[in-house]
Amino acid sequence: MLLLGAFTLALLLLFAFLPTKDDGSLERIRGSGLLRVGVDASFPPFAWLDVNGIPTGYEIELTEHIAAHMGVRAQIINLSFDGLYAALQAGRVDMIVSELTYDERRTREVIYSEPYFDAGQLLIASLKAQDNMLATDDINRLLGGRRVAVEWGSMGDMKARQLQGDVAQYSILTYPSAQEALVALASGEADVAIVDAVSAYQFMAAHPNKMRIVGPLTHEPYVIATSARSPRLATAINTALETLKRTGILDHLRERWLTTPTTLP
Repeated sequence: MLLLGAFTLALLLLFAFLPTKDDGSLERIRGSGLLRVGVDASFPPFAWLDVNGIPTGYEIELTEHIAAHMGVRAQIINLSFDGLYAALQAGRVDMIVSELTYDERRTREVIYSEPYFDAGQLLIASLKAQDNMLATDDINRLLGGRRVAVEWGSMGDMKARQLQGDVAQYSILTYPSAQEALVALASGEADVAIVDAVSAYQFMAAHPNKMRIVGPLTHEPYVIATSARSPRLATAINTALETLKRTGILDHLRERWLTTPTTLP
């Protein structure tokens, strides 16, 4: 996945100003053998409870890999999304993994990891689209004169209107959901679609050989949060993520949970 260079630079600058004192979380985790992970397990395909009430999904498996890299076991603590940061600050969990995005307002109290997934808006085209028209970074050639399907009021809708006003001339077709926008593309009602990455991957998994990803238009990186009092734990998490990326496990998780047909609740 493409990651924002500016985002990575911001993380490096943040680490440069973090206090040197550490609360010993990493040592405690290794001593107990448990990494306590706060998750709101109500957002499939990232995290949900299966028929037996057991947490499952992309982020659950991700935390298991991170814990294994540290030589411990992940203990999933299911919480409401609104209570995740409070639980972290109270010491009830060691980290939060729940489709978090970088929030600058919280950087005094938490440390954000490197991204593990980019949920930004993607430009999607049908397989019938001509290669010579799509093999370009020129937005006018990509979108000019085309019918662009979007979910009404979504970030994709906003991006389509921004691009339309800035450079490209095309018609915008709005639909009640990202899935319906993709159905319009698959049926030939639209020429391209702008939808979030999760919707795109799931639709393409359920409807193979219908469309392809042209490229990202925006970035929305998902990150892990740890307490600002635990810089050594934050470093260990980033080290684990770098290993998972280098060894292809992050790609495998994306393919397993988002690009392979899966039965969701």
